[in-house]
Amino acid sequence: MNETVKEEAPSKEEDATGDLSALSLDGDRDQAFRASRVSGTRSIEVALAEIQIIKHNVYVQRKERSLPEDEVSICSCEPPMDENEMGCLDGCLNRAALVECKPGFCKCGDRCDNMRIQHGVMPSTQLIDCGRKGLGMKLLEDIKASSFVAEYMGEIVTEQEYYMRRVLYHSEKHRYMMVLSGGEVIDATRMGGWARFINHSCDPNCGVEKWDVNGEESLSLSAKPRSRSVYVMH
Repeated sequence: MNETVKEEAPSKEEDATGDLSALSLDGDRDQAFRASRVSGTRSIEVALAEIQIIKHNVYVQRKERSLPEDEVSICSCEPPMDENEMGCLDGCLNRAALVECKPGFCKCGDRCDNMRIQHGVMPSTQLIDCGRKGLGMKLLEDIKASSFVAEYMGEIVTEQEYYMRRVLYHSEKHRYMMVLSGGEVIDATRMGGWARFINHSCDPNCGVEKWDVNGEESLSLSAKPRSRSVYVMH
C-alpha cells in the first residue's frame, strides 16, 4: 500500500488531553492485547480475537452524514443497450471526480459500476503470516488493473482523539491509522475491515484513493496491473 496516502499527522502527544483510560481494555485482556501488539508476532486466531471486523465505518464523535436529495451528484450516463453490460464506466463524470453514484439516483440502476465501495464486494483473499510485518492479505484470484480490492474501514475520530490514541498505542509495533480530510482520522486498530491487514510497501501492488460516498470520504483500495493470484497485497 502506498505510504504517501497512509501518512500520519505530525506527532503532538504533548497536546493530547482527556481520559486515556476510557480507551483501554480491562485487566488481563488489556495486558494480553498489549503484549501481542508490542511484539508484533501472533497467530491469525489471536489477531482476529483482538479486533472487531466491521462492514461500515464507525463514527465516534459524530453521526454519519447523509446528503439531501438536492445535493446528490447525478451523472449523465445512460443504461447500455446490451442488458449484460455495466454502465457508469470510464466515461462517467462522477467516476472521473471520484464520487460514487447513489442508489436510486443513477439511470443505470443495478447495472451501475460506480458503486463499488457501497457494494463492498471483495475478491477472494486469505490472511497469511508475513513474518516481521505481522499478518498480510493474499489474493486468491486474478483481478484486472483498477479492480476494487477493499475499503479501508475503522473508527472515524477527530484529530484530538487521534493524538490521544497515539499515546495509548505508542509501544505497538504496527500502525493502523489513515488520515482523512477535514481533521479526521480512520483508526482500524481495534475496529476495522479486512483491508487493515494489507501491509505497507515501497513497491505497492494496490493503490489508495479518497472517494466521496454519499457525502462522506471513503478510502478505496484498488489493484495495480500486476495484481494476480498468489500475490500478497501491499
